[in-house]
Amino acid sequence: MTIRKIAVVTLLASAIGVAAYAQSPATNRDQLLNTGNCAACNLQGVDLSGTDLRNANLYKANLRGANLSNTNLGGANLFGALLEDSNLSGANLSLANLQSATVFQPALQSAITNSSTICPDGTAGPCK
Repeated sequence: MTIRKIAVVTLLASAIGVAAYAQSPATNRDQLLNTGNCAACNLQGVDLSGTDLRNANLYKANLRGANLSNTNLGGANLFGALLEDSNLSGANLSLANLQSATVFQPALQSAITNSSTICPDGTAGPCK
């Protein structure tokens, strides 16, 4: 792939991320539930409790203050996601990628992680 093609792909990916972030959290929630994809989008404060989000793409998503209690996020991509003040109580994060995610440790400790979880610091779980 040439440098020019890489630059175009990078710009398109950034534009898509900016467009998703500009949408309302409710609109982005609907998109996530319908497609399983909400990379770099704003989900701040949304209620996703008890939902099945296995293998969802939440790369660099803003999930600050979101209710993710008892949500199945097994295999989800949460790389770089913002999870401050999120409720992760009982959330299944088995096989999830949390590398570079911003999350408070007490919240993470109330979630379900295992040796297949990639923790925020890049190490294998369980995350503590």
